[in-house]
Amino acid sequence: MTSKHSPSTMRAMRRLFGAGALAVPLVLQAGCSEPEALPLSQLVRAGNAYLHPVTLEPYSGPVFAAYQHEPANIERRASLVDGHYDGPFELYFENRKLSVREVYREGQKDGPYEWYFENGELYERGTYQNGLREGPYEAFFEDGRLHEKGSYRYGDFHGAREWFLDGQLIERVTYEFGQIDGPYERYAEDGTPLLRGTLRWGNPCGVWTEHGERVVYSTCGYVSD
Repeated sequence: MTSKHSPSTMRAMRRLFGAGALAVPLVLQAGCSEPEALPLSQLVRAGNAYLHPVTLEPYSGPVFAAYQHEPANIERRASLVDGHYDGPFELYFENRKLSVREVYREGQKDGPYEWYFENGELYERGTYQNGLREGPYEAFFEDGRLHEKGSYRYGDFHGAREWFLDGQLIERVTYEFGQIDGPYERYAEDGTPLLRGTLRWGNPCGVWTEHGERVVYSTCGYVSD
């Protein structure tokens, strides 16, 4: 069955409802006239695009995939526009709980994402932009406690990246476009400072405090050509 909605219509509807509206069910995205979701296994894969099995034209419409050994158990739900993922994208564990919730735009991840543990607890959340992670993110332990937080820029760690245990900051590392470069701190579980100093390209430099003692490394200068 081919979609009754043209790609331009589906894109207009996605803009209307908002690509970041993760809570909106997929079946509501195009209203009551939305065609029945087609199994991905019935489409023809051509590179990164999915084609209609009869016309071999890029397919537009809702799709799903099921676990091979359990056809009634959905593994993913998504929408295609011009043969590429476009709109809400969801993956499920075999226990039917949500595993991944993301947003695609023209075949690339673009928008908020949420990843989950198999018990249903949130594992990580953040944002994609043009296929790369961008901006703040948070990661959690399986019991819901904060484990890690930081920020991305163009897909690389950038700025402070922090780890926690029972709500207490344990370690803070500074990144510069994916490279460890800047202030560093490490604490005991009771909050006592253990290490504090500067890392240049991942190596200690300058003056550090290590377990209450002052330690001096080489100067934290950049080497010019």
